[in-house]
Amino acid sequence: MDSIILIDPFVSCNYIFTRVYESNTRVIVIITNTKHQKINLIKSLGYHEIHYLRPSFSILRNFLVSKVNKEKLNIKAILNGTDDSSILADKLISFFLPSKSNGVVSNYRTDKYQAIEILRKARLSNQRQILLTKENYSKKIIDIKKLKFPVIAKPNRYGSGKEGVLIINSVSDISKQLINSQHSVSKRKFDSYLIQEFIEGDEYVIDSVTIGGTHRVIGIYKYIKHIGNYQEVVVTGVDQVSPLTLEYQKISNYICKVMDCFEIKNSVDHTEIILKDDGTIELIEINPRLSGCDGLLHDMALLTTGTDQYMYLLNNIGLTTISQQQDFVDRYTNTKARLLYSHKFSDDYFKEVLANLESSYCKLILDKGQRNSVNKAYNFHDVRKVVLLADDCSKKIEHDFSILSTLDQN
Repeated sequence: MDSIILIDPFVSCNYIFTRVYESNTRVIVIITNTKHQKINLIKSLGYHEIHYLRPSFSILRNFLVSKVNKEKLNIKAILNGTDDSSILADKLISFFLPSKSNGVVSNYRTDKYQAIEILRKARLSNQRQILLTKENYSKKIIDIKKLKFPVIAKPNRYGSGKEGVLIINSVSDISKQLINSQHSVSKRKFDSYLIQEFIEGDEYVIDSVTIGGTHRVIGIYKYIKHIGNYQEVVVTGVDQVSPLTLEYQKISNYICKVMDCFEIKNSVDHTEIILKDDGTIELIEINPRLSGCDGLLHDMALLTTGTDQYMYLLNNIGLTTISQQQDFVDRYTNTKARLLYSHKFSDDYFKEVLANLESSYCKLILDKGQRNSVNKAYNFHDVRKVVLLADDCSKKIEHDFSILSTLDQN
């Protein structure tokens, strides 16, 4: 029996469920982080089976060996839904699917400091950075003073999105309290912080899939962002980059070099970079998982290319999805999305504004309630609405976003 093993499928969890079930394959979910905020949502989705196991390679290996022997499972893919579970997934892939293993260097993707150091040695990065922990705090604060301010402070591990990411204007703004914070959704504690010099330029996110050492860029997106009231980085939207542009080709070529540097042979990755004003590129981070935001970027890719990360992956390992078979998706030239953070507008007012949009396509992607802040000392914003617009005329989309801007009270 063909089967897919999912480990902690929390990121874009509704999207993951839809894709794996379209493949008509037995899906076995293993949860290793029972404190995650989305645990109840995972339970409600209707997976074939869910198992709760400690995050131990030997425990998961023995559990799956028993199932393979008793149920004659043919494991087609082992996929992780968070950065935290990627190394565990890679070890299981090496055991059950050795021909699909990545190189040893791939394990450093989840350690942002080590990842940049690897790229520096390969001459793919020139970033100056310092790793700050509870143990080295007093010593490293002295080194941080030598950096050019402002600097970016972000969790070295267990981070996602922009949670915990701050712009620091003075060394006096850095305290040990920073290292005591935790992720509001996964509840993982940030045990170390990475301090990097602030890089001027435009920020992009790249979704890719690697199969047999061949890298396929699924989509490149430009972040629209600003700095919040408490120096946190706030993403307010994303614009898809056209594959016909030099910008797309330059970023795509860089990402393929990065994947080769990390010895990636088979993987789904979500990578962030800065394209500097002088044309050079710096990696922000590489996440060994699919993209988040409840499947927003997957919808954008699907509308323009007809495929997305998991659809492309499953189709290329012989598990064709329904969407791939029917090819019913309308295609558009331009897609853009905006995140609305204000909690002051009513749902009725939102529906009224949405009804006034003139775009040929508009979609409400998600509507979630307020979340807990990462750190009580900082006021992290909460997404209330996400609107995705797609059209063949960019001017039409810009007109629609001018209507939406009436809701953006932050």
